[in-house]
Amino acid sequence: MTKERIAFILAPLTTPITFVMTLVGTDFNWDFLDLFETILMMAIFCIPVAYVIAFAFGLPLYIFFKKYDLINFYTLTIGAIFVANLPLILLWLFGAYESETHKLLKIAPVMSIIGFVVGFTFWAILNFPHNKSPQADADKLRRWS
Repeated sequence: MTKERIAFILAPLTTPITFVMTLVGTDFNWDFLDLFETILMMAIFCIPVAYVIAFAFGLPLYIFFKKYDLINFYTLTIGAIFVANLPLILLWLFGAYESETHKLLKIAPVMSIIGFVVGFTFWAILNFPHNKSPQADADKLRRWS
C-alpha cells in the first residue's frame, strides 16, 4: 500500500477528535465519560461525511497538486482548510445560510481547524518513513564503517 493511500485512509479519521476538542476548548465543564460519548457519537456521524468530502473534493485537489509538483506542507494544509470549508461555501452559495450568516461565521473557524489537522496528518503520513526499519539503518551504518 502506498503512502498516499495510507494518508487518504488515516487522515479523515482525525475529524471527530478534532471537532470534539474544539468544542471542549470552548466549554470546560466536560468529564471523561461525556467526552468519550461525544467522540464516539461524532465518529459515527463525522467519519462517513469526512471520507465523502475527502474523496469528492480532496482527491481531485491532491491530483492537481501532484500533477504540477506542488506537494508540500503549505499546499496540503491550506488545501485541506479549503476542502473542509467547501461544503459551507456551497451551502452559503445555494442560500442555506441566508438569514443565519452568524452561524456560518461560528462554524467556519472550527471547520478550518479540522481541515488544518487533516492536512497536517496527511502531510505527516506522506513524509513518515514507512519502509525503514531499525535493522536497515544498522546495515547502512555497517556498510559505511
